[in-house]
Amino acid sequence: MTPATKPLEKLTIGIPVLNCRDTIESCLLPLFEIVNPEVFTIIILVSDSDDGSIDVIKEICRSNDKTNIEIIFDGPAKGIEHAIWKLVELSKTEWIWLLSGDDIPVKNWFQLVSSFLEKNHDLAVFQTIQANSLGEPLFYRNNMKPTNSVAERSYIFPEQKKAFLSKIKSTDAIFSCISNVIFKKSMWQHISEDKYAHYKKTNFMHSMRLLANLNTATRMKVYGEPLVVKRGGEDSFSKLGLIRRALMTYESYGQQLEGFSRTELAFIKSAADYEWPWYRCIKVISGTKESQLKHKFLRSRFRSWSIIFVIIASKAIRPFIHLPILLRFKQLLIRKY
Repeated sequence: MTPATKPLEKLTIGIPVLNCRDTIESCLLPLFEIVNPEVFTIIILVSDSDDGSIDVIKEICRSNDKTNIEIIFDGPAKGIEHAIWKLVELSKTEWIWLLSGDDIPVKNWFQLVSSFLEKNHDLAVFQTIQANSLGEPLFYRNNMKPTNSVAERSYIFPEQKKAFLSKIKSTDAIFSCISNVIFKKSMWQHISEDKYAHYKKTNFMHSMRLLANLNTATRMKVYGEPLVVKRGGEDSFSKLGLIRRALMTYESYGQQLEGFSRTELAFIKSAADYEWPWYRCIKVISGTKESQLKHKFLRSRFRSWSIIFVIIASKAIRPFIHLPILLRFKQLLIRKY
């Protein structure tokens, strides 16, 4: 076990839970692998779960009774954005780290977090290790270009806003993956909730709210190291269907965001484009019969002159688009874990 350091006293770790019986143990147990885990607070927000998640959580809490753990029952599930808002509201500390019930903190999470909390910054973004549904690491997801495992950069906003946005490689770098982010509660309170009400039900309301801080006096640290291992595929909202999941991204990151120049908005949209490369877009439009959604997505994703090419390609490649070869090829280009 590693001794916890004093900065962790300023930290609340919030975890929303909905039917996480098979994953919550591997999420919680790494948090207790320090000598005195009572120095930080864990808030577990439990929505109505019918898979026995709460029994597993209570057993883990009994086995780690020195840790400051609060279990809050939140009734019927109201969506991830509600859970994020509620956990921030419940937090009483200066700093917040929000995990998902199926995330796995990396082994050295306490060193990374403690080191950051000792610095004079307001916000930190880390990288991710992508894993399968069993939590077995697959590859390292890099959200900045170029970034390596020892890189550490500081940005001062708004002066370095354009410099930062020019280097983002995916929307993970601009807070879409909340598990990779540690932020001050005061940053959340600065921003009016009403201003971002139209992002409700998009799963990106939290990202837009944190992104607004790039227009204010904010010091941010970007780390090349991962903070969590994330399970599952890249389409984490697959129940929506690929076309709706893709549109959700562009309705958030592809619109005119207040306080950002045309060039900065282009950088933000390019992060969404990176997550939806042309071959994945072909799969999106090949897999839907809803012409209105298809046209809306094409207009959001592509320039007008290239839409016809994508439509033709979607028809020509359709018989082969579900083969796993594209995913295999992509993984060859990503640094393995």
